[in-house]
Amino acid sequence: MKKWIYVVLVLSIAGIGGFSVHA
Repeated sequence: MKKWIYVVLVLSIAGIGGFSVHA
């Protein structure tokens, strides 16, 4: 169940840093 934590962490870091720039 700890997989969710890793997914949220990646989405939070990569999402804000990647999606923000990509968008």
